[in-house]
Amino acid sequence: MNQLIRFSFPLSPRMQGFLQVRDALDCLAQGNADGQPYVWLQACADLRISLFAEQGRRPGLADVVGLLQAMQEHLDELAKEHPRYCEQIMRSCATLERHEKNLRGGIEEAMTMLSSDALIHAWLNGLKKHDWLGHQNHLPHAVHTLWGNQERRQRLHDGLRTLSEAVTSLHGMLHDFVGWEHRLASDGADHIRLERDNEFGLLIIGLTAEQVEAGLIPDISGNRKAVRLRFQSWLPGKSAMQAEGDVPYQVMMVPVA
Repeated sequence: MNQLIRFSFPLSPRMQGFLQVRDALDCLAQGNADGQPYVWLQACADLRISLFAEQGRRPGLADVVGLLQAMQEHLDELAKEHPRYCEQIMRSCATLERHEKNLRGGIEEAMTMLSSDALIHAWLNGLKKHDWLGHQNHLPHAVHTLWGNQERRQRLHDGLRTLSEAVTSLHGMLHDFVGWEHRLASDGADHIRLERDNEFGLLIIGLTAEQVEAGLIPDISGNRKAVRLRFQSWLPGKSAMQAEGDVPYQVMMVPVA
C-alpha cells in the first residue's frame, strides 16, 4: 500500500485537546531535531497554551489522561468480545495504565520550564504583541545562540518525556486498531454519516502522498452524527478551490471518545 498522509478530525472535545497536545509535541521534537529555534519556540508556546488551558483551550493534560482511561475501557470490552486476542489486548491495557500512572506523577519540571524560562517567556511576550519574530525583544540577533544552549532544551524535553511517551502510544493505538474504509468523493465532495449506536471520537482521512503533493487537501466539518467532506486544490500562487473530478480516499472512524 502506498504511504498515506493522515488528516485527523476530532469528534469529541477531549479528542480535540489530545490532538492539540500531540501536534505541539510533534512540532517541538521536529524543531529540536532539525535545529530550528523558531519552530521549537512556537511549539513551546502552543504546548503551554494547552497545558495551562489558556486562550479558551481545554486542559490538555487532563484530556490525555481521560483518553488513556477511555482507551483502556474500550480495550477491556474488546477483550471480552474477542477472547482469542485477550492476552495481546491486555498487554496494551497494561501499557496505557503505566502511562496513566506516570502522568499522575506529574510533569512539574516541564510546566515550570514553560512558565519561567526567560527565552520562552520573551517569545510568548512577542506573540502577545503580534511581533512574531521578536523584533521588540531583539530576539533575531540572539535566538540562535541562546537556543543553542543544550541544557535549556534538554531540561524541557526530559520533563516532557512521560507525556510524549503516553501521547505516542495513544496515537499509535488510535491509528492502528480500526480498519480503513475506501470511499469516493463525487466531484470532490462527500458526506459521512456515523452510526448512532457507536460513539466516535476521531475521524481520520487518508490520502496518498502523490495526492497531497499535487495539492489535494480535505476540508472537514461536522459533528458526531455526520461529517461533510470537501476536497480542495492548493496550488502554488492560487487560492484554494474545489477539487475537480472524483477523489478516491480512505477513512477511519475511531470509536473512542
